[in-house]
Amino acid sequence: MAAQVFESFDFLDAFIILGGLSAVHILVFLFTVWSVDFKCFIQYSKVTGSSTDEIYFDFRKLCFIYSNEKNTLFKLPYPSKETFGYYLKSTGHGTEAKVQVAAEKWGRNVFEYPQPTFQKLMKENCMEPFFVFLVFCVGLWCLDEYWYNSLFTLFMMFMFESTMAKSRLKTLSELRHVRVDSQMLMAYRLFPTELPMELSIAVNTSLIALARCGIFCTEPFRIPFAGKMVNSLPLKLNLCFDLHVFSGVGGLSDEIDLETDTKKVPTRTLEILASCHALVFVDNKLVGDPLEKATIKGIEWTYKSDEKAMPKKYSIEFVFAPHHLGPELKSESVSSALI
Repeated sequence: MAAQVFESFDFLDAFIILGGLSAVHILVFLFTVWSVDFKCFIQYSKVTGSSTDEIYFDFRKLCFIYSNEKNTLFKLPYPSKETFGYYLKSTGHGTEAKVQVAAEKWGRNVFEYPQPTFQKLMKENCMEPFFVFLVFCVGLWCLDEYWYNSLFTLFMMFMFESTMAKSRLKTLSELRHVRVDSQMLMAYRLFPTELPMELSIAVNTSLIALARCGIFCTEPFRIPFAGKMVNSLPLKLNLCFDLHVFSGVGGLSDEIDLETDTKKVPTRTLEILASCHALVFVDNKLVGDPLEKATIKGIEWTYKSDEKAMPKKYSIEFVFAPHHLGPELKSESVSSALI
């Protein structure tokens, strides 16, 4: 009886059974891709008891850790909500071993765009439920006499999916190019906490003193750059559109308010006016405050690119060594020497 049963199965029946088993295996594999619950049911099993090892996994660049006490998952905590005192007292990890442990726990401080391959993207597209349904329909259409139309449709489907995979690769490549490269940041602290307040008070006091003398300051925030001077030498300039014209030097004596003849101005005063400035040469061109440039021109002095100034009428030179604003001086000063 058994021999008669097996004899009744011909080649077509065997092929149908083989196709059915293959279809079941393919559907089981696809369901593990489409459903996480089905994948867990097929490929994993539950465990009992607590483990001493730390259980964690990464999902979308986030690390989740399993807690045995709370029986739940939580995000990896970062030390980002501590007080300012905690960060000020921090001195780093100290040893290379601690640095390595911290890197293993928190990872590197980078965000990378993953660049998948074309084969991986094509595989994901071909495993989509809708694409699998279309392939199944094409298989049914192949049973018709116009089977070559079905094969052409299958070819066009694969061409469309490959085009979509190429488009995704291009988009990911553009995102990687838009990413800003990492830059080294060096924080340097040595200014005292009271310096900003002292500068603000000094500027306001200077403005009040200048206003009492009838002098209008066009750039009050450049007052700290003036440094410490024994004698104040206010300049009176006429403002014509965007051109500053030197008129003279005031405050030399009680008899004359403004000395317009530079020949009558003391030599030491001219030397101070020619040296106390912040003019520099950029591309062989003198740049800086227009007021300072007008002063140099008005007293008939010239300033060279090698930080030397000299009058146009007699041959002496001054060498400058500017000291810019810093926490030690709390102001800007200029050292000059006659050569």
